[in-house]
Amino acid sequence: MGVTPTISLVPASSVGASVNVLTHCNAGSPITVHWGTANAPMYIVWQQSISVQKILAFPAVIS
Repeated sequence: MGVTPTISLVPASSVGASVNVLTHCNAGSPITVHWGTANAPMYIVWQQSISVQKILAFPAVIS
């Protein structure tokens, strides 16, 4: 089973630009090694020096 790096989801044209980040439900590092599902996109854009204009986060709904 392969892993698709999150960075492949950030277009090269975004480097030097400002982007919006949409996240949903951080399963955390126990489930998704190291950064977690919600945090990974933010770490990736930070590593690539991409400016984040907005961060939209939606919590998990537990019923």
